[in-house]
Amino acid sequence: MPHVTLTRLKGVPVAKSKSYLEYHAAFVTAAVTVDHCTLYQSHLGHAAAYEPLADCALA
Repeated sequence: MPHVTLTRLKGVPVAKSKSYLEYHAAFVTAAVTVDHCTLYQSHLGHAAAYEPLADCALA
């Protein structure tokens, strides 16, 4: 199923993850211009490997 992964927290206790998210909930950054994106397929194993599948211009 297609999705966007922002982070993986494999093996991290729920309480620690919750604490981290609450601490950083107010994070704000300046706007950025994005002119393209790349679609990757992840291959999970001992170490994750990422295979670029397609590029898409956004401009």
